[in-house]
Amino acid sequence: MTDDASYRLYDLINSDFRMPVSDKDFEISHEQLIKVCKILLYKLNLATKKNAYERGELANMINERIEKIESMTRSNLSEVNTFLHTVHADFENFLHKHKKEHTSVNMKLLKVTEDLSTAIQ
Repeated sequence: MTDDASYRLYDLINSDFRMPVSDKDFEISHEQLIKVCKILLYKLNLATKKNAYERGELANMINERIEKIESMTRSNLSEVNTFLHTVHADFENFLHKHKKEHTSVNMKLLKVTEDLSTAIQ
């Protein structure tokens, strides 16, 4: 077997495969045997190439889906950030308005307390 995962007849010959003499395939001629082996090796190599192609296609499909999910996540994260900034700004405005109202109420309460103190004395 070579580095690109293609099988050769020489590798098959050197394998430890054993076949008994009583096997009917022993009657096949040398030429027929070579033809069968080449056909089988061709089919194996073709299947290997097909699997490599399908793995590449699958990897591309997975990468496309990951990119789509990342894009959607970025979009959703942007929407969440915008919402949080809006809530934060509204809350700051509320606090500022509340401080003004609280200060105004405190001033009125202080004035009423002073008026009562003056009235009691």
